Amino acid sequence: MLKRSIITAFVLAFSISATAVYAKPSEKHVPDEYKELYAKNTLTEERLAMLEKAIVPTSPDKTIELWAKAVTERNGALQYALFTDNARAGVKGTFESFHWVTGVSSPWVESYKVIGKKETKDRTKEYVVEFDLATSTGYAGTDKARVGLVEQDGKWFIAGVGPAEDGSFGIWNTPESVNEAALEKKLKNIKSFESKYGFTIQFLKKDMDKLVITDTTCRNEEGNPPCTNFYYKDPSSKKEILVGTVIRLTDKQANSSYYKDHPFLNKLGESNKHYFYAIYPSENPYGKKEKSAKGKEWSRLLNLMKERTAHILFSK
Repeated sequence: MLKRSIITAFVLAFSISATAVYAKPSEKHVPDEYKELYAKNTLTEERLAMLEKAIVPTSPDKTIELWAKAVTERNGALQYALFTDNARAGVKGTFESFHWVTGVSSPWVESYKVIGKKETKDRTKEYVVEFDLATSTGYAGTDKARVGLVEQDGKWFIAGVGPAEDGSFGIWNTPESVNEAALEKKLKNIKSFESKYGFTIQFLKKDMDKLVITDTTCRNEEGNPPCTNFYYKDPSSKKEILVGTVIRLTDKQANSSYYKDHPFLNKLGESNKHYFYAIYPSENPYGKKEKSAKGKEWSRLLNLMKERTAHILFSK
């Protein structure tokens, strides 16, 4: 009985002590820069506000990277922390209603990159971010956001986010705000090429229409391995200009000195005891005319080829 009384007294004393330690401090103890946070009434809100304030970077590039990462992770709370007060007012209700989760379960963001950046007349920054999307069946196109940033007290906040092109559906929004019609249309525009050599590659229909893809053999490589060639259909000369090749090797071939020392092989993956590599042209075939419309289009398709071969689906 005595032991129980001692324990009870200890618990009560600890509780009283803890309450005293975590009681809200008087305003005279609050640093000037946190006076506004103090006015939020509860310790939890103060703690959250201070954490949010600490998260915002002092570099616009870092702010946009952190925001894009938050979109990728469907983390609305982190996105919200980077917004200005005005931007927060416009999204707080919907973010809360979806428990701070943005985007949709499918498609999801597979990767992102900044493809545009400029400074406006009022010294704000504007970025264009491209998100590469995927579903369980593979490539799902891209979504592009235009993001405005402003500097406040040495930190860079997001003042607004919107679509950067027609057809964007807003993967950065909450589920109810995602443009489902635009999403469905985009998914319908994905086309696949299924190689008889055991892989599938996907492009948007508008890009697929500019390519000729053929399964063949690489007679200029040792062992004449199976190859899939990708050609740009030049609209004026009606010629087919090589953009890239996917080559399939056996284990023996892949480990031979010829292919181990091959200067242009880029490994893509392996499946069913075969190894897949990409080979890309090292020079623009349009030479001095590489700045022409056709030369630029070939370069664009080359970069697209590199991007899409990195996401090839292999047969099981």
